[in-house]
Amino acid sequence: MGRSWPALSRFTSGHPIVVYTAARLGLFAALLLPLWLVGARGLPLLVLALVCSGAVSMLLLNGVRGDFSTAVSQHFRGLNQRIDDATRSEDEEQDAPAAQDGAGATGR
Repeated sequence: MGRSWPALSRFTSGHPIVVYTAARLGLFAALLLPLWLVGARGLPLLVLALVCSGAVSMLLLNGVRGDFSTAVSQHFRGLNQRIDDATRSEDEEQDAPAAQDGAGATGR
């Protein structure tokens, strides 16, 4: 796992995408109350909490974000591989009858 704060290590045993999303939502929720107490309300409260949680997550969730990035990258790498395999298989199926027709024409 990537480098992160020791306090987060006990929470990072799940799937990286779930862990990162939960940590980001937790930071957002944790910042709502202090911002509300200083007088932010409505849309400004939500925007400030979103911006502040993003800044804090850059510091606190570096390792978790790296794990998240790796998981997403591996998922799309696998997806691209399946698409390439399916395309290759389809091309081979289309080329097989043409190769047979060519062999039959020269053998006559």
